[in-house]
Amino acid sequence: MKSYGYKELYEKYNISIEIPETPYFYGDFDFKNPLEYSVTPIDERFEIYQDFNYKTYQTFVDEGKKILEKYKTECNPK
Repeated sequence: MKSYGYKELYEKYNISIEIPETPYFYGDFDFKNPLEYSVTPIDERFEIYQDFNYKTYQTFVDEGKKILEKYKTECNPK
């Protein structure tokens, strides 16, 4: 079930948001250590403390573009 904000984004901009049920990006699974205890560092964090909806959509897009532009010339050595 989609929330009202997501429904409106889909109807207005044809944007669909999905949440994966299995984290395939970890590769081989080691079930001795639950994923809840794995630490996955992030490269970037931006401070948007708003709900994601049609009113804040452009804020998220603008911040994402800044990050993409940055990594065109800089990269994470790890």
